[in-house]
Amino acid sequence: MRPAPSLVEGQGLAGLGAFFRDPKLDEVVLSTHGDLMWELVEDLVHRNVIKAGAGGIEKGSMWIVQVEDGSPTEARYVAAP
Repeated sequence: MRPAPSLVEGQGLAGLGAFFRDPKLDEVVLSTHGDLMWELVEDLVHRNVIKAGAGGIEKGSMWIVQVEDGSPTEARYVAAP
């Protein structure tokens, strides 16, 4: 595990985008704060990857996002246990 300053609260999507564009990362798990998750979900809706209301950002929930060529192409919401 390695902390990533770009995923701390208040950093926005720019830091997450750096992970999406990193060709060395194939299967990776990222943990971040709700504000970034909110922005991610809004961005996925804007890109037509998911429909509005298709998931949430509840604590303990997660999004599985498939990325191709630096852009999210598919996403699936998994509710908190």
